[in-house]
This record gives sequence, structure tokens and C-alpha cells, in this order.
Amino acid sequence: MKWGFYYLINILGLVQICAQNKGTVSMDGPSILKLKNSTLLVCLESHQNKLSHYKKAASASDCNAKCKQKIAENIAEIETSRDLFNKAFIKAFKNYYKFNSYVFCYDMNLAELKLNQFKGTYFLNDSLISESQSKINPDSLFILFKTTTPNGGSEAWMFQTSDGILLDHGFPFINENNFKSNLTRIASTDHIQKNVKNWVRNLNKDLTKYYYKIQSKRADGAYEFEKL
Repeated sequence: MKWGFYYLINILGLVQICAQNKGTVSMDGPSILKLKNSTLLVCLESHQNKLSHYKKAASASDCNAKCKQKIAENIAEIETSRDLFNKAFIKAFKNYYKFNSYVFCYDMNLAELKLNQFKGTYFLNDSLISESQSKINPDSLFILFKTTTPNGGSEAWMFQTSDGILLDHGFPFINENNFKSNLTRIASTDHIQKNVKNWVRNLNKDLTKYYYKIQSKRADGAYEFEKL
């Protein structure tokens, strides 16, 4: 009985800590259990800001023919490298990601998708061509997107809820530290496919392992709570 009381106090203390940390979710247990039966929206990089910068520079009055040609080459390399990566990422998901269902979109369309209640022609097929998708319930949707980790600042693919709350504090994610792609140089297709295959395969394994760990802890917690 006494142990059960302290157990309950610890749980309440954990909830208080979570409430104090705005913008992140440290109660990962409920999130991983919900993710299992939800749809994952994978936001692929569009590099829209970089491309817009180049296009704006090309339209400047002081950009001559040679300047425009150089910018056009840079844009072509960025788009080619981006598409190689995104197609490889989609292929890796289809081959190695089994944890829950998923769809793809470009990161530049995420805001519009939210405004449209996660429906419309913003979704991408294997060839990166936009296609329509029936409405996805925001309550059964999680988002995977590229960002920087809150603590280390390294590039990573992390999960968030449909309303933009980052799943942090130990929730599985993809860390890009072991692979840096230079967008001004077309990377080897084999090299990209090898890396994203390992990323996605390990992510699926980590999510599954974490899911069963939380399931086990939840079962133990329910047992202890019943003993109070």
C-alpha cells in the first residue's frame, strides 16, 4: 500500500514536469501507442526557400546571361539531388517501414494541408507526382519532418503531433549525423539508397521495440495500480 502511494506520487510528478515543458511531449508512452494505429504524414524536403532565393537572384537586373546560366545549373542540381533522395526515401519506407500506415507530402505544403483538414491534392506518389487523398483524421495523424534536435542541434527527422507538438525526450527519430548530402553536388544514387535504407529500417525497429517496452510498462503499471 505504501509503495503504491509513492508510485502514484511519482506518476503525478511526471505529469507536472510534462505540463511545464511547453512545445514538447515527454509522456511518450501514450504517443507511441496512438501512433501504432494512426497515419504518418512524411514531409519530404522541397528546398523551396533555397530554390526561391536562386530564382530571385536570376531575375535581378545585374544578373547577366552567364549569371543566369550558372544559377540555372545550380537549380537543376538541387532539384535532381532532392528528387533522388526523396524517391529513395519513399522506396525505403515501402520496403522497410511496417510500424503503421503512411503518406507523403512536401514540407512546403504542410501549412496548406492543415488549413484543408489534411485532404486535397498535396500528397505524393512514388514518382513525386501530386495526387488526391481522402481526408485524414487529425486525431489519428502524426507528422515526420526534418528539423534540428532541441538539445544537440543536429539534423534529424522527428515526430510531431498533427497540431505541431514535438515528440521529444527519448522518442525514436532519425539522426542524420552519419550522412551529409551536399545539395550543390549530385550524390551517388547507391549511396543515398544505402543510407536511407538503414535509417528507415532502424527507425521501424526502434519504434517497434519502444512500443512493446511501453506496452510492458503499462501492463506492469496497471497491475501495481490494482494493488493499491
